[in-house]
Amino acid sequence: ERHVDMWIRHVVVPGITDDEKYLFDLGYFIGQFHNLKALDVLPYHTMGEKKYESLGMEYKLKGVPAMDKDKLLDKKKAIIDFDFLQKLGKVLMTVIAVMPAAGLMLSLGKLIQMAGADINFVYLIGSTMENIGWAIINNLHILFAAAIGGSWAKERAGGAFAAVIAFILINRITGAAFGVTEAMLSEAGAVVHSIFGQEMLVENYFTSILGAPALNMGVFVGIIAGFVGGVVYNKYYNFRKLPDALSFFNGKRFVPLAVIAYSTVISIIMIIVWPVVQSGINAFGIWIANSSSTSPVLAPFIYGTLERL
Repeated sequence: ERHVDMWIRHVVVPGITDDEKYLFDLGYFIGQFHNLKALDVLPYHTMGEKKYESLGMEYKLKGVPAMDKDKLLDKKKAIIDFDFLQKLGKVLMTVIAVMPAAGLMLSLGKLIQMAGADINFVYLIGSTMENIGWAIINNLHILFAAAIGGSWAKERAGGAFAAVIAFILINRITGAAFGVTEAMLSEAGAVVHSIFGQEMLVENYFTSILGAPALNMGVFVGIIAGFVGGVVYNKYYNFRKLPDALSFFNGKRFVPLAVIAYSTVISIIMIIVWPVVQSGINAFGIWIANSSSTSPVLAPFIYGTLERL
């Protein structure tokens, strides 16, 4: 509650604290803390056994062998992997939990509009409710960015702020790099070319985000921006290596500068990679749409499986 940094040290004792269930439960427990600074996994040793004997005291772990240091890394990985997945799951569920509420607003809004079509005031209420639902659905990408950035960073506000900066920059850079304009988004047949010379139909590859053209990466861009914001904040919030002339930008003020650099690199990668990914998505969608005669069983099965996932 006080956001005090916490350091956990766990001793791996063969046959006692090294089995998979124990490590699974430990990872689950650790995943509840957002203020965890470090996790030390230490090997059990038998150096204390002789001391107990010299003092005439019973050594409770007599006969337990020392922990093999070569196996220690696997034990730590088992804890951290679950901790990471649990933390990621919690972050994603934070945003996904909003979607039923958005769907409810959409449904109620439609019903009210149909019921009060002849009454302007009632119709306006229904229309407003529907717009509330669409406002959430259409902005899931930025909600993912803020949620992941805030949850991943040591300071929630700072991480969320950094993630939103990354979200804005990645979208702006990916749109500007291809020379796409707002007019081209609504122009039928407008095309640009990838760095490999691939022809890209603007309406299939780009969208408008925060009033500017950007590669249409859906919620994926929000997830990327969230991790960029959270990771960069944790790495540079205490950065103090700038010369005196630039000392104003030390500490948390350095985070936005680092986010700009990281976002630029990520944008370049997405400019190269995403058109290929989007082409695959488009081709898959076309195959599904035209598969009623060629693959009447396989295509619906794949589509339904992916939808459930």
